[in-house]
Amino acid sequence: MIFQGRSILENVRSQGLDLIVLGVTYLGLWGAGIWMLSSLSTGEEWIAWAVSSLAFLGYALGYLVYHLELNVPPGGDTRYPDLGWANRITMWRAGLLGGLFGLIFLMSLQETVRWLAGVLYSLVALLDFVDGWVARRTHRSSRLGEALDMHWDSLGVLIASVLLVRMGQVSPLFVLVGLARFLYVAVIQWRERRGLPLAPLPSNPYRRFMAGIQMGLIAILLFPVFSPPATTIAAWLWMIPFLTAFLRDGLYVSTAMDEQTDPLLRWGVLASLTRVGPWLFRLLTLISGIGLLLVFPASPYLFWARTTLAGLGLMVLLGVMGRVIGIAWMMIAGFVLSFSSNHPVAWGALVGGFGLLMLGTGRLSVWSPEEWLIYHRAGETS
Repeated sequence: MIFQGRSILENVRSQGLDLIVLGVTYLGLWGAGIWMLSSLSTGEEWIAWAVSSLAFLGYALGYLVYHLELNVPPGGDTRYPDLGWANRITMWRAGLLGGLFGLIFLMSLQETVRWLAGVLYSLVALLDFVDGWVARRTHRSSRLGEALDMHWDSLGVLIASVLLVRMGQVSPLFVLVGLARFLYVAVIQWRERRGLPLAPLPSNPYRRFMAGIQMGLIAILLFPVFSPPATTIAAWLWMIPFLTAFLRDGLYVSTAMDEQTDPLLRWGVLASLTRVGPWLFRLLTLISGIGLLLVFPASPYLFWARTTLAGLGLMVLLGVMGRVIGIAWMMIAGFVLSFSSNHPVAWGALVGGFGLLMLGTGRLSVWSPEEWLIYHRAGETS
């Protein structure tokens, strides 16, 4: 694509109103953060947040200005007259990430601050869904939007993964999840600079699905509701398939592996997993659910707890919203393990729920509306 060669200053002048409004918005968020954290954090810790978050917000604006030349349709070179609502929403996400970034430098991550971290990243994940929906519904997709979306998604995961390690919620190795995208891009750029061949990635709708699951899982782990070892094991359950998928993509794009030499395809591992796995995880979840029903302690909420578990178990048996129910089972297991870390039934529910989240309930499922999201983007009409 050959652009019209406008200077950065010309781009700023043409879209100055958007940049001014965005800058004022960032300053408002920054001021609100200072006001809140100055009353929550100990000593002068809020100063560390103020300096680091302001630096991040400046970087966010600079990144946008540098890439304004990309504010064109994916297949054209005629620049849009303004950022458009989708890109504005994406930059709001960047502003929230500035607040999240600053929390890394708070030495005492109190429970209230951890709630704030969970809320901030949850809003980031929600807006990630919204900006794509808006772009497609308003027919304002752009190369700038693609660049901003990928950049803030990757940076958000890295920031959140570092925060989780700082909180002690996950293993330090979880930072690899945040670094994966950057390492993948570094490998591609390294091969390009040396003139080495690159291969296109095979189409895989599960990449987008896994990205969504990752943001949801990180948001849940940030809240001070669940604690190790449940959070640590949940993180490992996610890290293994996620990093394996990134490694496979890296081998594909570097021409070290293709669909004929991929052992997971040659040996039928993926085919067997998608065919048999849902049944095994449904069975494990049902057995764990029965165990939780039997061992649930007497309390004023016993009837409602057992009714909820029975209802979720019936949905698993029938195959109703399997992936969503998988999340519910994981959360229930996390609550139980927060009080009793050696509860074998809860561990079974955690693993079974994760399996359902990743694979669904498979064949003979009555209703699985969430499967649509795997193969479609937000805002698509067909």
